[in-house]
Amino acid sequence: MAENFQSLSVFGTVLDSAHGQFAGALPGATNELTNLVSNVHDTTKTVSDQTKAGASMQYAAAQDFENASLPFQVALLKGGQLQQAANVSARANTIQINKELSTREAWTNLVSQVTANQRTREQSQAADLASLSQSFKNLGSVILDAMIPAVRVVTPIVTAMSYVFSKVITGLEKIPGLLSVLGLAKLV
Repeated sequence: MAENFQSLSVFGTVLDSAHGQFAGALPGATNELTNLVSNVHDTTKTVSDQTKAGASMQYAAAQDFENASLPFQVALLKGGQLQQAANVSARANTIQINKELSTREAWTNLVSQVTANQRTREQSQAADLASLSQSFKNLGSVILDAMIPAVRVVTPIVTAMSYVFSKVITGLEKIPGLLSVLGLAKLV
């Protein structure tokens, strides 16, 4: 089905005999697929139009299965493009039975509901990620706030030590050769 969509989108026709067999096995779905491709190229069509066209394609695939169930049962065992067509059609038919979808409108409602659920889930995940990001920022701020008092205590100590160390080195410089003997000459 995807290859036929690509072929119809780019070339306006089904390219080879394998895809032709697929299209022949699913005439209703192929017709709806052609409508879907036409919608893609029509700039006046909306996402809602695409949703309806996709739902119509699924409905047609399920109807194709009902209309040719015995040949499809054989094709499911055989393999190749016809098996793929049978799988697409059987899957759509199973969804139709399990969800009790008897009309194109029911399929459209199902697709719209699934799309809305996905959008809600994506928004929830985005909100969770934003919350997690804010939590990490808050954690960084808390850690920094906890370290500031320690830095305030340590800074004067380190400053005093460096002052004393510089005075010791300066004092030792006044004794000729002492820094070389102590191995501190490189520090000056």
